[in-house]
Amino acid sequence: MTSAESVIDPQRLLAGLARLRSHVEATSALHATAVAGLEGDARLSGDNLLHYVALRSRDLRELQNGLTDLGLSSLGRSEAHVLDTLGRVMRALAALATAPEPKATEGVDRRTAAAVLSGRSQALFGDPGAGGARIMVTMPSEAAADQSLIDQLVVSGMTLARINCAHDNPTAWLAMIRRIRAAGKKSGREVRILVDLGGPKLRTGPVEPGPAVRHIRCPRKPTGAIAGSGQVTLVPDESSDNDDAIPVGAGFFRRIRVGDTIELTENRGRPRLLTVTAVTKQRVSAGINRPSWIGPGNPIRLMRGAARIAIGVIGSFPATAGTIPVAEGDLLVLTADGLGCPSRIDGSVMHPARIACQLPEVLPAIKPGQRVLFDDGKISGVAMAKPIRYKSQDGVLIRIKRVAGGKGKLREGNGINLPDTTLDLPRLTEDDRRDLAMVAPHADLVGVSFVRGPAVVGEVREVLGKYLGKTSATTRTTKLRRPRSLPGLVLKIETADAFVHLPRILLAGLAGGPFAVLLARGDLAVEVGFERLAELQEEILWLCEAAHVPVIWGTQVLETLVKQGLPTRAEVTDAAMSSRAECVMLNKGPHLVDAMHFLNDVLTRMRGHLDKKRAVLRRLSVSALT
Repeated sequence: MTSAESVIDPQRLLAGLARLRSHVEATSALHATAVAGLEGDARLSGDNLLHYVALRSRDLRELQNGLTDLGLSSLGRSEAHVLDTLGRVMRALAALATAPEPKATEGVDRRTAAAVLSGRSQALFGDPGAGGARIMVTMPSEAAADQSLIDQLVVSGMTLARINCAHDNPTAWLAMIRRIRAAGKKSGREVRILVDLGGPKLRTGPVEPGPAVRHIRCPRKPTGAIAGSGQVTLVPDESSDNDDAIPVGAGFFRRIRVGDTIELTENRGRPRLLTVTAVTKQRVSAGINRPSWIGPGNPIRLMRGAARIAIGVIGSFPATAGTIPVAEGDLLVLTADGLGCPSRIDGSVMHPARIACQLPEVLPAIKPGQRVLFDDGKISGVAMAKPIRYKSQDGVLIRIKRVAGGKGKLREGNGINLPDTTLDLPRLTEDDRRDLAMVAPHADLVGVSFVRGPAVVGEVREVLGKYLGKTSATTRTTKLRRPRSLPGLVLKIETADAFVHLPRILLAGLAGGPFAVLLARGDLAVEVGFERLAELQEEILWLCEAAHVPVIWGTQVLETLVKQGLPTRAEVTDAAMSSRAECVMLNKGPHLVDAMHFLNDVLTRMRGHLDKKRAVLRRLSVSALT
């Protein structure tokens, strides 16, 4: 007998487990009404979820250490089969203690739990790829017109395609769906489609535009000296292709030839010289000798040698997007409407900066002392006790407490998060309902954004049933495959409220058709704090496993690889940990196909090491000592 076995008393551990099992059963019985309407596998899952929540209401660390010392399961992998695990460990302890065998328990066992989760994953996501992984890819805008891109993604292992209704338009979405269906047919396998609703996203309103100006830079040496010419593109005034170009009069433009020079007086009154290097019917390319700030009305002179060929002025072009500078300690007014503008001094009165909220109905709910976060948490402030009037409406006065880097800028469309505020927002916006009517008949899955509680689950299913009860004109004319039953739901957990109510949300999901949870770590990290994200994402995984609900691992997976072509070391570890979910989501970017191959390789390898959070001990190549 080892020293550990001489200290650990199996009889005492058995008594502790008996009390724990009684607590789990009693607590679950108190909440029996929450699962009363569930049937079949859904009832098994609902019961087990209640068992797991009850189990985790106790601190089990001392009990776990004792079980581990005796070589028994420490309950650390019991999420999917709580009562069955407790019963098995108790029987083993009874044998060690030569005590009577405990009463049998009724609960889902490990194999049944695995089969239920696998079946639900199959029903929602379809067949996995060749390596056993399921990868969902967010469709970029160009997917609406580029069949070869979608073909590449499918060949590279994309098993699900995500269409984000917060971007593009119904025409583009339907074009993407057609191309995805065609790519799946060509490859000989089905690619499921998730239509992700935009939801009631809080964003900043419009900001006073900045100046109409083009800043032309020149390359520099490491010493700071100018190393070459800056590049300028000229277009005729009537051209629509002038996003980054500088418009000039059509007559002036027609007279430009290669080798000409254009004398320019820029915004600061400084002379600049442009040398023409290429001319087409639509565009002129030129090099400029010094960095310049160019605006509408700047005078220009076309020179050919010493001869002046034409004179003119720079044409009109759009103003730059407006910004509001903010720094730690500044005041900011969040208003119901109006153009945002920086702080200003009117005589002896200092007027704080202001910006509108696109959902003004949330403003009365913000209480003094509650946090107000902007731009994915880069700028954070606290609501002040003193309200402020703007255009006969109460605005929220905010003291800026933290800005990433000390100083930052607010722009139109920046996200707003109110983690401390109870919001009474519509669960489905009018835009969501309109989008559902258009694309739901063609979707395999529907994503619900900014879930805050269980009520949205039934509401979305009701709306889907209403829309799919009719054959729309769109369905008839686009010839897209229509799913034979209601699409599955994907509930995005991205708010603090959703996390708090997650057990009730899962029970509501079990009451209907197939559904999954998307672990949306972006907004969730902003709301709960980045330092808590690691803990919360684990708890979400555990709760979903207890309910036998598939999980999609999302947000910034291999983002640096997708955008820049090379992953960070931390991203590789994150990708490996994503193998514990049933599906992994990649976002769009220029290196998306490369990221698909990389992620597929990582997930295929990790399948030999991890099954959820259980280590799987395949043979290691380094195990040979010779």
